Formats: sequence, structure tokens, C-alpha cells
Amino acid sequence: MYAIRSSSALRLFHFFCFVIILFSFTTTVQLIRSYGDEILSANSTSCDNTSLYHISITNETHRTWFLIMAEVHHPPAVILVHTKGDSELSVNCSGFHTSNALEYRNTVNITNVIQSYGWILHRIMRYNDTDNTGIIPEAASTSTKTFLGSNLDWKLTKLDDSNKEPVTIEFQAQHSLDSHEKINGAIKLIFQVYQNPMKPIKTLYYEIENSFTLLAELILDQVDVVNEVQRFAPVLLIFSNHSLEDNQDYLEQNAVQVNAEEGPLGRNIQSTFIELGTRKSKTDSHQEWISPNAYLHFPAAFWTNREENKAQAVKLGPRRIFNHKVIKTRTYHLSLPFAFYGSRFEQIHAEANVMHVAAREQIINLGSPKSSYYIETNYSSWKFLLGLGLPNIIVTEPPSGTGTTSSIVGAFLGGIGIICGIITGVYIVRRALIRYHRIPASNEIDEVAENNNNNNNNNIGDLNTNGRYIEQCQYEKLVQPLPDH
Repeated sequence: MYAIRSSSALRLFHFFCFVIILFSFTTTVQLIRSYGDEILSANSTSCDNTSLYHISITNETHRTWFLIMAEVHHPPAVILVHTKGDSELSVNCSGFHTSNALEYRNTVNITNVIQSYGWILHRIMRYNDTDNTGIIPEAASTSTKTFLGSNLDWKLTKLDDSNKEPVTIEFQAQHSLDSHEKINGAIKLIFQVYQNPMKPIKTLYYEIENSFTLLAELILDQVDVVNEVQRFAPVLLIFSNHSLEDNQDYLEQNAVQVNAEEGPLGRNIQSTFIELGTRKSKTDSHQEWISPNAYLHFPAAFWTNREENKAQAVKLGPRRIFNHKVIKTRTYHLSLPFAFYGSRFEQIHAEANVMHVAAREQIINLGSPKSSYYIETNYSSWKFLLGLGLPNIIVTEPPSGTGTTSSIVGAFLGGIGIICGIITGVYIVRRALIRYHRIPASNEIDEVAENNNNNNNNNIGDLNTNGRYIEQCQYEKLVQPLPDH
């Protein structure tokens, strides 16, 4: 019976739509809750005079670690480790506190590791910018050493692991083991992890998106310079657990973070993002990526005074494979990555680097062209972020296969809404057409009824002379009542 079947189908269709939308909403709530039900904790493990600081974020299914270390002979380093389940951290103290690189390797272990990424503060170069370009010359970038991260006498000055945000770890160096390099002032390195998304009080084109993001701040306060045209350029060794061939590199993008507010250099200034989990060929457009991805975000500006009302530009310099004439293995053999990865962190370049940890040297230029030099304020504060996943950014042509959880959920819900809307529209139009074509004109009703009676009602659904299909259950929908039979 047509009317009864149609009504049931409509109710069934609406029920399925309701179930789908309810499931989608439930999934969204669960995804949002996965960012809200995290437990943020901080601790340290000490072996004699050598300490490892670790911050962990735990939810129902995964645990993410930030391993942090900075001491004499141990350059400042961070390793982001994403694990499944309730992973555990262990440190072999018998080798961790030694100055013997062979014994130091593989002394830090975490169970159930999925992926890991990180960076080392390898050196801070001081160079002459006679042309006032804010960019270190190529010759200086390959020969200048200045302050090596492993030569600075890093001391812990603050460890705030209280319940209030953020968790903060601060180191400071006032002396260098190299007698030729005088600091006179202080070099500070501050690490912060927030449990909830937040916008920085002083905006520099970035936003803390969630607790999977670590904010690092490098402060050069009253550091000695030789002449008035000198600038500083930090150098990081950035790395990821997967390997890179010599003809491959990390994916780099210049973009604006979606929720970043206006910064000191104007609106919508693009920052640089490096996807540590995405590798691309230098000769073609081929790309590969692993999950979960991670990124380094270098905001487009840095502060040049303590009051944080003067700023200059940040530009990335060259990123290249290790040049062992410049980067001596002794400068990173006692770094945290060697304690975690062991011999896999050896940077051997014989075309194939399978199973070796991918590492690249990244130079960062601090300074706007034709602007004041460091000596004017004797201060600079540079911030950058290491985060798990992908940043929420605006790019002209986003690479395929990327996106954030929010964009995926939004697209999914939007798709469900569009599908339900299309199906509902088609259903309504089809119902209207069926009613128009199936219901005979009123002046034909008597003839149709008489024909049906003559056939003893054996053909309930039959074709009339006009080719229209007649069903008994349509009687209630007719404008004029049928005559009594």
C-alpha cells in the first residue's frame, strides 16, 4: 500500500539521518574531549650531577613526552616522543652521567614509541652584518662557531611544575668553556608547555594550540659583541625518527596561522613551518609523510627589548646536511638524542641513510634589513614552537593529505549535512512528481472506479487508458471523494 509504505520509508529515512548526525556529533565530542581530558605532569630524573627533565601529556589512548636536557657538555635539546598506551620512561644512570660517549648512548628509553622528533641548540653565531641585510653571509655560516651549545655552562634556574599553567623549565648560561668566547651577560633558554589552547599575551604571529606544543624562548641578555655591526644567528640541528636521503629534505611552508593575531610588524605576516614528518625530494615534487606528523613553527618576529614593544623579522637561513668540517661529532655526541637513539643518530652520508635518524642543520636569521643592530638594546628574545600533528595554518595551496583534526571533523559533518540535504530534496521532489503523475484527474475517477469494479478488484494496481498507475491507498489524497462502490 503506497501511502503506508511511503510514510514508513520517510520515518525510517529521518531516523537514519538522526542516527548518522548523532554519531557524528558523538565522534566530534569525543575528539574534542581527547584534547580536554589530558593529564599534564612534569618531573626530573637525576644521575649524580646529570639531570633529565620530562613533561608528559596523558589521555585515554596515548602518551606524549617532552624530554629536555641542558648541561655542561650536553647541548640544550628537546625530544618529542609520541607513544601508545601507558608508556614508561627509564634512564640507565651508570652511563647517563658519564663523559664517555660510547657508554652514554642508549641510556634513555621509552616503551611503546610510535614516532619521535626534536632539535638541538647547536650553536649561536655572532657575525658582522656590514651590509645590514639581517642575513648571515654564506662564508660566515660555514666557518663561524662562536658559542657552541655544548660549551656553555647551563644551569637550571627555574622548574615550575605546579598545577597552574604553564609548566616551565628555565636554564641560564653565563660562561663558556671556550676561553676565547666571552659572554659577559647571560644566555637564557626557557621551555613552556600549556595544557589548554591559549593566545600569547604579547603576540608574535603564533598561538598555542594544545598541550602537544612546546614553546621555547632563547634570550640573549647583555651578551658581548666585538663591534657595532654584529648580529646573532642561532643554529639548530633538527631531526626526526625517520630517515632522509641526501637528496631529500623536510617540507617547508610559509603561511599564516589561522588564529594568530596581528603582530608587531603588521597584519598577516607569514611565518615558516617545517613539517618534520614529511619528506620531499629536492629534484621533483614527490612527497612522503608519516603519522603522527610534527612541526616546527618559527614566528615571523622576535623582540629586541625587555619591554617587548620593539621587534624585528625572523628569516630562515639555509638548511643542509651535516658538514663534518663544521659540525664535529664531539659537539653532539653527548647530546640527549645520542642517549635516546644511540648510534642511529650518527650522521653518515653515503647516499643511503636508511634506519638512521634524519638530521639537518638549520640557520635562523634574526634581524630586519636596514634596522638597528643588537648593540642598541643588548637584548633579544626569540621564540619558536615544536608541536605534534599539523598546525592550523592558511596556505594558498595546501599540500594533499594534510589537515588538522578540526578541519577533518568539520568537513565530515559538512559532508553529512550536504548528503542528507540532497537526499531530502530529491525525496520531496520525487514525492511531488509521483503524486502529480499517479493521481488521475477528477473527471476520470468514475470511469476508473467502474473499470476496477468490472475487474472484481483483481487488478489493484493497473494502467488506465492514459497510462497512469492507480493504487487504492491514494483515495485519501484525492481532492474529490470517490463515489461509493
